[in-house]
Amino acid sequence: ELGLIGAEAATRLDRDIYWAASDGTVRKMEGYGGQIISNPSVERAIGSVVDKSTIRAFGWNARSIGHSFVAFTSPNWTWVYDVREGTWHERESYGLAFWRISAVVEWQGRIIAGDYETGELYDMRGDLLDEAGRPLVMTCDTPPVDAFPYPVIMHALSLDVVTGVGRPTPGQPQTQDPEVMIS
Repeated sequence: ELGLIGAEAATRLDRDIYWAASDGTVRKMEGYGGQIISNPSVERAIGSVVDKSTIRAFGWNARSIGHSFVAFTSPNWTWVYDVREGTWHERESYGLAFWRISAVVEWQGRIIAGDYETGELYDMRGDLLDEAGRPLVMTCDTPPVDAFPYPVIMHALSLDVVTGVGRPTPGQPQTQDPEVMIS
């Protein structure tokens, strides 16, 4: 029988139930069974966790952008499923290997997120430029370019960014200078 991987590894979002299953997959309830929605990367991440009871799940609706998300997180990673797109992405916080958010609730039209370490509550909005005073971490991977056995030369790279010092939080000085790193 297929069961739940840990006590907190399931969540309900709207009318749907999502869970990390005992076979190392992530499933969405369909009828009397679960449809696999995880991909191999998510399944490898789940398999890498020694103590499966540390895996947590939570979900939220980002109505302002028309998407719903389900997050599965452990002390080593966070994977988030975009329900509308049917795609997965990783999240991490500055200085951590995982996203510092451990729970999300909707309250009075706002999305409130809880910090795993301090228990502080944050307002999750798209117009915020930091994560509780810490820099936002983002990695963009380009698709693979292959011309094997011949070399590939990129003659240009265009980045569309706004330069300068980040916008300060009202009443507080700006403590972080934004950076773009390329490797």
